[in-house]
Amino acid sequence: VSFIPTKAIESLKDNSVLNYAKLNASYTSVGNTSAVSAYATNELTIIPTGFPYGGLSALAYNNIPTNPDIKPEFVNTIEVGGQFGLFKDRITVEGSYYIAKTTDLISNITAGSFSGNSNLRDNIGDLENKGFEIDLGFVPVKTNDFRWDIRANYSTFKTKITKLAEGQTSIALQSNSQIGIFAEVGEEFPLIKGTTFKRDGNGNILVDNNGAPLTNSSLSKLGKGVPDYIVGLTN
Repeated sequence: VSFIPTKAIESLKDNSVLNYAKLNASYTSVGNTSAVSAYATNELTIIPTGFPYGGLSALAYNNIPTNPDIKPEFVNTIEVGGQFGLFKDRITVEGSYYIAKTTDLISNITAGSFSGNSNLRDNIGDLENKGFEIDLGFVPVKTNDFRWDIRANYSTFKTKITKLAEGQTSIALQSNSQIGIFAEVGEEFPLIKGTTFKRDGNGNILVDNNGAPLTNSSLSKLGKGVPDYIVGLTN
Protein backbone atom coordinates (compact mmCIF):
# COMPACT_ATOMS: atom_id res chain seq x y z
CA VAL A 1 0.00 0.00 0.00
CA SER A 2 1.39 3.40 -0.94
CA PHE A 3 0.24 7.02 -0.78
CA ILE A 4 1.72 9.97 -2.68
CA PRO A 5 0.58 13.18 -0.93
CA THR A 6 2.29 15.46 -3.47
CA LYS A 7 -0.12 14.12 -6.10
CA ALA A 8 -3.19 13.62 -3.91
CA ILE A 9 -3.18 16.92 -1.97
CA GLU A 10 -3.81 19.98 -4.09
CA SER A 11 -1.83 22.36 -1.88
CA LEU A 12 1.32 20.22 -2.27
CA LYS A 13 1.24 20.13 -6.06
CA ASP A 14 3.91 22.25 -7.77
CA ASN A 15 5.59 22.80 -4.40
CA SER A 16 8.99 24.43 -4.95
CA VAL A 17 10.54 22.79 -1.87
CA LEU A 18 8.90 19.37 -1.49
CA ASN A 19 8.39 18.23 -5.06
CA TYR A 20 7.80 14.53 -4.26
CA ALA A 21 6.69 12.48 -1.27
CA LYS A 22 5.62 8.86 -1.05
CA LEU A 23 4.68 6.76 1.98
CA ASN A 24 4.40 2.99 1.75
CA ALA A 25 3.70 -0.06 3.90
CA SER A 26 3.68 -3.75 3.08
CA TYR A 27 3.10 -7.17 4.57
CA THR A 28 4.41 -10.34 2.92
CA SER A 29 4.39 -14.01 3.83
CA VAL A 30 6.76 -16.28 1.91
CA GLY A 31 7.12 -20.05 2.27
CA ASN A 32 10.34 -21.84 1.43
CA THR A 33 11.54 -25.44 1.08
CA SER A 34 14.60 -24.84 -1.12
CA ALA A 35 16.93 -26.38 1.48
CA VAL A 36 15.13 -29.73 1.14
CA SER A 37 15.99 -31.56 -2.08
CA ALA A 38 13.58 -33.80 -3.97
CA TYR A 39 12.99 -37.18 -2.26
CA ALA A 40 15.03 -36.03 0.77
CA THR A 41 12.21 -37.04 3.14
CA ASN A 42 12.06 -40.56 1.65
CA GLU A 43 15.69 -41.23 0.83
CA LEU A 44 16.67 -44.89 1.21
CA THR A 45 20.31 -44.76 0.22
CA ILE A 46 22.98 -42.83 -1.71
CA ILE A 47 25.48 -43.84 -4.40
CA PRO A 48 28.84 -42.33 -3.43
CA THR A 49 31.67 -41.59 -5.86
CA GLY A 50 34.63 -43.97 -5.76
CA PHE A 51 33.05 -46.41 -3.31
CA PRO A 52 34.05 -49.11 -2.69
CA TYR A 53 36.94 -48.24 -5.03
CA GLY A 54 37.76 -47.11 -8.55
CA GLY A 55 34.84 -47.04 -10.96
CA LEU A 56 32.75 -49.54 -9.04
CA SER A 57 29.45 -48.34 -7.58
CA ALA A 58 27.81 -49.40 -4.36
CA LEU A 59 25.13 -48.22 -1.94
CA ALA A 60 25.95 -46.35 1.25
CA TYR A 61 24.15 -44.89 4.26
CA ASN A 62 23.33 -41.18 4.06
CA ASN A 63 24.82 -39.62 7.19
CA ILE A 64 23.14 -36.23 6.55
CA PRO A 65 19.46 -37.27 6.69
CA THR A 66 16.36 -35.05 6.55
CA ASN A 67 13.59 -35.35 9.10
CA PRO A 68 10.70 -37.01 7.18
CA ASP A 69 8.25 -34.73 9.09
CA ILE A 70 10.06 -31.50 8.16
CA LYS A 71 7.80 -28.49 7.42
CA PRO A 72 8.25 -25.45 5.17
CA GLU A 73 9.77 -22.39 6.79
CA PHE A 74 7.80 -19.15 6.53
CA VAL A 75 9.07 -15.56 6.59
CA ASN A 76 6.45 -12.95 7.54
CA THR A 77 7.62 -9.37 6.98
CA ILE A 78 6.15 -5.97 7.86
CA GLU A 79 7.86 -2.96 6.29
CA VAL A 80 7.15 0.78 6.31
CA GLY A 81 9.03 3.44 4.44
CA GLY A 82 9.05 6.72 2.61
CA GLN A 83 10.70 8.56 -0.28
CA PHE A 84 11.08 12.33 -0.51
CA GLY A 85 12.40 14.68 -3.16
CA LEU A 86 13.38 18.28 -2.39
CA PHE A 87 14.17 21.19 -4.67
CA LYS A 88 13.34 19.28 -7.88
CA ASP A 89 15.15 16.18 -6.63
CA ARG A 90 18.42 17.96 -5.95
CA ILE A 91 18.11 16.37 -2.50
CA THR A 92 16.45 12.97 -2.04
CA VAL A 93 15.79 10.90 1.07
CA GLU A 94 14.62 7.27 1.18
CA GLY A 95 14.19 5.17 4.28
CA SER A 96 12.53 1.97 5.47
CA TYR A 97 12.09 -0.05 8.64
CA TYR A 98 11.18 -3.73 8.70
CA ILE A 99 10.48 -6.63 11.03
CA ALA A 100 10.77 -10.14 9.58
CA LYS A 101 9.83 -13.21 11.59
CA THR A 102 10.86 -16.67 10.42
CA THR A 103 9.05 -19.73 11.75
CA ASP A 104 10.15 -23.36 11.43
CA LEU A 105 13.60 -22.31 10.23
CA ILE A 106 15.23 -25.09 8.17
CA SER A 107 18.91 -25.74 8.83
CA ASN A 108 21.50 -28.47 9.32
CA ILE A 109 22.37 -29.17 12.94
CA THR A 110 25.32 -31.13 14.27
CA ALA A 111 24.22 -34.63 15.24
CA GLY A 112 25.62 -36.66 18.12
CA SER A 113 28.42 -39.01 17.05
CA PHE A 114 26.57 -41.95 18.63
CA SER A 115 23.84 -41.58 15.98
CA GLY A 116 26.17 -42.37 13.10
CA ASN A 117 25.17 -39.09 11.43
CA SER A 118 27.29 -36.01 10.86
CA ASN A 119 24.34 -33.61 10.47
CA LEU A 120 20.56 -33.60 10.52
CA ARG A 121 18.36 -31.30 8.39
CA ASP A 122 15.30 -30.22 10.36
CA ASN A 123 13.14 -27.32 11.56
CA ILE A 124 15.30 -25.86 14.32
CA GLY A 125 13.19 -22.94 15.61
CA ASP A 126 12.12 -19.33 15.02
CA LEU A 127 14.04 -16.10 14.54
CA GLU A 128 13.31 -12.38 14.28
CA ASN A 129 15.11 -9.90 12.05
CA LYS A 130 14.73 -6.15 12.65
CA GLY A 131 16.46 -3.41 10.74
CA PHE A 132 16.32 -0.12 8.92
CA GLU A 133 18.09 1.52 6.03
CA ILE A 134 18.35 5.10 4.83
CA ASP A 135 19.60 6.53 1.55
CA LEU A 136 20.55 10.18 1.01
CA GLY A 137 21.08 11.73 -2.40
CA PHE A 138 22.51 15.10 -3.39
CA VAL A 139 23.05 16.70 -6.80
CA PRO A 140 25.43 19.64 -6.26
CA VAL A 141 25.88 20.36 -10.00
CA LYS A 142 23.32 19.84 -12.77
CA THR A 143 23.54 21.34 -16.25
CA ASN A 144 22.49 20.25 -19.73
CA ASP A 145 25.91 18.63 -20.31
CA PHE A 146 27.05 17.65 -16.83
CA ARG A 147 25.55 16.13 -13.70
CA TRP A 148 27.24 15.26 -10.37
CA ASP A 149 25.45 12.76 -8.11
CA ILE A 150 26.42 11.91 -4.54
CA ARG A 151 24.61 9.12 -2.68
CA ALA A 152 25.23 7.85 0.83
CA ASN A 153 23.46 4.92 2.49
CA TYR A 154 23.39 3.32 5.90
CA SER A 155 21.79 0.02 6.90
CA THR A 156 21.73 -2.03 10.07
CA PHE A 157 19.85 -5.08 11.28
CA LYS A 158 19.79 -7.56 14.12
CA THR A 159 18.74 -11.18 13.86
CA LYS A 160 17.87 -12.98 17.10
CA ILE A 161 16.81 -16.53 17.78
CA THR A 162 13.45 -16.39 19.58
CA LYS A 163 12.70 -20.10 19.86
CA LEU A 164 14.37 -23.47 19.36
CA ALA A 165 13.10 -27.02 19.34
CA GLU A 166 11.48 -28.14 22.60
CA GLY A 167 14.01 -28.45 25.41
CA GLN A 168 16.77 -26.72 23.40
CA THR A 169 18.42 -23.40 24.21
CA SER A 170 21.48 -23.78 21.95
CA ILE A 171 22.06 -25.71 18.72
CA ALA A 172 25.41 -26.23 16.99
CA LEU A 173 24.93 -25.64 13.26
CA GLN A 174 28.56 -26.41 12.43
CA SER A 175 31.21 -27.00 15.05
CA ASN A 176 34.22 -28.94 16.29
CA SER A 177 35.99 -29.08 19.62
CA GLN A 178 37.50 -25.59 19.22
CA ILE A 179 35.04 -23.34 17.34
CA GLY A 180 31.58 -23.35 15.84
CA ILE A 181 28.52 -21.52 14.55
CA PHE A 182 25.52 -21.70 16.92
CA ALA A 183 21.86 -20.75 17.14
CA GLU A 184 21.12 -19.74 20.73
CA VAL A 185 17.88 -18.41 22.19
CA GLY A 186 18.10 -14.68 22.95
CA GLU A 187 21.41 -14.27 21.11
CA GLU A 188 22.15 -12.65 17.77
CA PHE A 189 22.39 -15.07 14.87
CA PRO A 190 24.70 -16.51 13.69
CA LEU A 191 26.61 -16.76 16.98
CA ILE A 192 30.33 -17.61 16.91
CA LYS A 193 31.66 -19.57 19.91
CA GLY A 194 35.13 -20.95 20.47
CA THR A 195 37.84 -21.83 22.96
CA THR A 196 39.38 -19.12 25.14
CA PHE A 197 42.42 -18.96 27.39
CA LYS A 198 42.18 -19.22 31.14
CA ARG A 199 43.16 -15.97 32.85
CA ASP A 200 43.86 -14.75 36.36
CA GLY A 201 42.14 -11.82 38.06
CA ASN A 202 44.43 -9.35 36.26
CA GLY A 203 43.72 -10.75 32.81
CA ASN A 204 47.01 -12.61 32.42
CA ILE A 205 46.93 -15.94 30.55
CA LEU A 206 47.54 -18.96 32.77
CA VAL A 207 50.03 -21.59 31.60
CA ASP A 208 50.89 -25.16 32.59
CA ASN A 209 54.25 -26.47 33.82
CA ASN A 210 55.56 -26.53 30.25
CA GLY A 211 54.56 -22.92 29.57
CA ALA A 212 51.64 -23.83 27.27
CA PRO A 213 48.51 -21.66 27.68
CA LEU A 214 45.57 -23.27 29.47
CA THR A 215 42.14 -23.18 27.80
CA ASN A 216 38.65 -23.24 29.27
CA SER A 217 36.80 -26.52 28.90
CA SER A 218 33.60 -24.96 27.52
CA LEU A 219 33.21 -22.75 24.44
CA SER A 220 32.78 -19.00 24.98
CA LYS A 221 30.95 -16.36 22.93
CA LEU A 222 33.37 -14.71 20.52
CA GLY A 223 31.09 -12.64 18.29
CA LYS A 224 28.58 -12.84 15.47
CA GLY A 225 28.79 -13.59 11.78
CA VAL A 226 27.29 -10.31 10.49
CA PRO A 227 28.42 -6.65 10.74
CA ASP A 228 26.82 -4.10 13.08
CA TYR A 229 26.08 -1.83 10.13
CA ILE A 230 26.97 -1.22 6.47
CA VAL A 231 27.82 2.22 5.09
CA GLY A 232 28.13 3.04 1.40
CA LEU A 233 29.07 6.09 -0.67
CA THR A 234 28.84 6.56 -4.42
CA ASN A 235 30.09 9.67 -6.15
